[in-house]
Amino acid sequence: MNNNCHNTTPQTRRRVLLAASATLAIAGVLGGMSAHAQGNPRAIAPAEWEKVLAAARKEGKVVVYTTTAPAAHARLKADFDKAYPGIVLEPVRLIGAQINVKLEQERQIANVDGGDTMITSE
Repeated sequence: MNNNCHNTTPQTRRRVLLAASATLAIAGVLGGMSAHAQGNPRAIAPAEWEKVLAAARKEGKVVVYTTTAPAAHARLKADFDKAYPGIVLEPVRLIGAQINVKLEQERQIANVDGGDTMITSE
């Protein structure tokens, strides 16, 4: 990974944000984001996490595709906003075949600015 997050490509930032936001989503669901990360031997190193946060701040938002109910979005967004001010969490609800269609469209289009991660209840 490029040490200067300001020179990364959209695809690289998306991959980094995907890993980061998936970690955040899982930690948020399990409760206590920082407590979970501290107890997880696979947690990202602090220096690497700062790179992820810098890239996310530069982009300004993290787009999360989700199948969960809108009520869950509000809680996830509130927890994320407290933990990461300056980065907007944008949940996008996609259900059923919508998910596959959206992901396939993004896979086929170069430099698309799509979702960073996905949370599913299925």
